[in-house]
Amino acid sequence: MGHASTVAANYEGVVAPLFEFVAASPRSELKEQMGRRQRETLQKFVDILEEGQRQGTIRADIDTLVVAWALLGVTWMENVAMLEGVDEFISEGISIRMIDGILRDIST
Repeated sequence: MGHASTVAANYEGVVAPLFEFVAASPRSELKEQMGRRQRETLQKFVDILEEGQRQGTIRADIDTLVVAWALLGVTWMENVAMLEGVDEFISEGISIRMIDGILRDIST
């Protein structure tokens, strides 16, 4: 369960910072810090997808930025689901099925 198991095992490193962000004062620098972190994560997804295109395992016609955002979006939903106690999004395998669908759609 990839990201979901990482989130579950790393509550303090993933979900807690998200909660701190929501609760933070608009004047804190947390928005910029979290934005920078998200852009770095997004770029890592893009880099992996582009490498897959070079290797021929990812379709050449996909927009890597759009797919990277889709994957990042699922990870955000996992974080929010854990924060809100909606465990079934992860425990029933919904998030992993979403990721599997994205990967199936972009694979050669």
